[in-house]
Amino acid sequence: MKYNFLLEIGTEELPSKILCDISEKLTNRIILKFKEKNIIFKKKKIFASPRRLGIQLTELYYLHKKKFNTGPSTEYALNKNGTLNSIAYAWIKKYNLKKKQIIYIKNKKKIFLSYKLKKIKIQILIKKIIKKILSKFYLIKLMKWGHCKERFIRPVKNIILLLNKNIIKLNIFQINTKREIYGNPYIYNKKITINNPAEYTEKILKLGQVINNFKKRRNKIKNDIINIVNKIEGKVKIKKNILNEITSLVEWPKICLAKFKKKFIRIPKEFVIHILENFQKCIPIYNQLKKLTKYFIFISNIQPKNMHFITAGNQKVINARLNDANFFYKNDLKKIFEKNYFKLKNIIFHKKIGNLLEKTKRLQILIITISKKNMINIKYAIRSAYLSKCDLLTQIVTEFPEMKGIAGMYYAKKNKEKKEIYTAIKEHYKPCFSNDNLPKNNLSSILSIVDKIDNLTGMFIINKQPKGKNDLFGLRRITIGIIKIIIQNKIKINLNKIVKTNINLYTPKKKNKKKKIHENILKFIENKVLEYYIKLGYKKNIVYFILLQNSIKNLLFINKIIINTHDFLNYKHKNSIIKIYKRINNFLKKNENIKNKNINIKLIHHKEEKKILYLTTKIKKKIKILLKQKKIKAIKQLLIFKKPINIFFKKITINKKNTYKKNNRILLIYNIKKIFLKIINFNLFI
Repeated sequence: MKYNFLLEIGTEELPSKILCDISEKLTNRIILKFKEKNIIFKKKKIFASPRRLGIQLTELYYLHKKKFNTGPSTEYALNKNGTLNSIAYAWIKKYNLKKKQIIYIKNKKKIFLSYKLKKIKIQILIKKIIKKILSKFYLIKLMKWGHCKERFIRPVKNIILLLNKNIIKLNIFQINTKREIYGNPYIYNKKITINNPAEYTEKILKLGQVINNFKKRRNKIKNDIINIVNKIEGKVKIKKNILNEITSLVEWPKICLAKFKKKFIRIPKEFVIHILENFQKCIPIYNQLKKLTKYFIFISNIQPKNMHFITAGNQKVINARLNDANFFYKNDLKKIFEKNYFKLKNIIFHKKIGNLLEKTKRLQILIITISKKNMINIKYAIRSAYLSKCDLLTQIVTEFPEMKGIAGMYYAKKNKEKKEIYTAIKEHYKPCFSNDNLPKNNLSSILSIVDKIDNLTGMFIINKQPKGKNDLFGLRRITIGIIKIIIQNKIKINLNKIVKTNINLYTPKKKNKKKKIHENILKFIENKVLEYYIKLGYKKNIVYFILLQNSIKNLLFINKIIINTHDFLNYKHKNSIIKIYKRINNFLKKNENIKNKNINIKLIHHKEEKKILYLTTKIKKKIKILLKQKKIKAIKQLLIFKKPINIFFKKITINKKNTYKKNNRILLIYNIKKIFLKIINFNLFI
């Protein structure tokens, strides 16, 4: 029999920033457990709104599996005429089987004796699964309320659990499952009876005034915003995270147009956008020239008769926040920005490792070495590190902490600093979640790297490194950021050296302890490098082996090897090339390996030797150019050696009495090996 299944958990308002994550985790766990218990379904619908989580499964049924026991061979269990003999009947008696349950497979000369599992009551099975999942739902910090023993993300008010027309009776969170749900609390806060899962979506939409499907609600909000903005000939940049958060705050969205006072356009646009998007969850509107206008969009969860009253209230709040920002901004401009530097000693970086002035001094020392390697103006580099934390003492950042970096950029610009310097101040805080979040220029990248390395080093020195799932200081995220910046922006840096220097800049420790901290930090970075490449789709065992063979100090070199290896593994003629290298390598193991002498052309007489020499010289030049382009082009060149190498080993004798000729021929082969290893470490495959 096939069923329709419905679960809805009615709660107090769920956290908007993680609503999608909560819904996804809950759904995935239910589906996974159902599959484990042989509960199959055809379609699923997921529901998520501020006050409800739900899932609907259609054509759900329990898959009864047959259990098989292997019987005796047909040679012994069947008579000559094909009927069962006494041996077969002994098996039948042992498993208490009926004749219909016996399956003959003569071609394999075996009899399989089968019997069905006992029928399972699907209602009881679902009840156990749902109770277990809800009572042990680990995702974020859970809440406890009243006298309820179980915990959940927010207090639970109502649970509906239906299988077709029947309620699956369950008591959890001191609540009994029912068939009644509640609609939008601001529009229709009454009970709605659900007779079967099929009518759920229509009833909650028409009666309850709730669009319970997250994607449909989000698409409606997005389309309505675009329609309103088009009417006033404006433009919008709808950020995915802001749109998701707005969608998570409303159940019956009403899109409204409002405006703030025109004078606030003079405030740096980042301040205005931040207040609109992050504080009030509004969408700023731009003109056709992509400049910020006084108009913005806000989303209401109700549709009152007097919308003007709601709009006026939102405008009042926005104007008040922008007025504060304007006041702080003007006050900050009255002060000399760089004078905040010495006041940084009053801000504690961490009580065990000092203040922000000490941190800034470390950054100035660390940035010099990396800047030299990357051809950065040293004066600009030191100056950017000097000013990097000065905005933390401004009034605007004190009120709006998320404005750090952006505020520093504006104040440094007003202070007539160079563009490279104020850009680096802005960008060094970038979180590096994706390639779009990375610093854009080299100075910004280097300042970001040294800032993150100093955070990482400091936490390891005071033994605050991540343990298990705990990562209070976000060191895993910081390290992935360092790796991304180095690789994506091609920053030359010796991680081994910079970490060692950083450790020495902190309070002096015992040598043994310093060495241990240094090893632990590099090992931690190495693990994150492995994780980084696995997430990009590279093979774990290959990346792991490359990291074992190479020092972590040069990430650009490691990146080059990993990409080359990945390209090679996807090349259709890879096995032929590996075979060539194996033959060369095996030969050189058995013969002397003369590395430091040049080939004597006068000793080359055979056409096979001449061919090898000609190809080696020709490919050396080609590969230098090709390695700067796509590496696979260089790899393809190696196939040229396939035929000449085979002929060479077949016709040329190495072990001549003439030592000079012998060494010359060994050098010919050794030079080919060097070409192979320039492109990729073929020792990975032998």
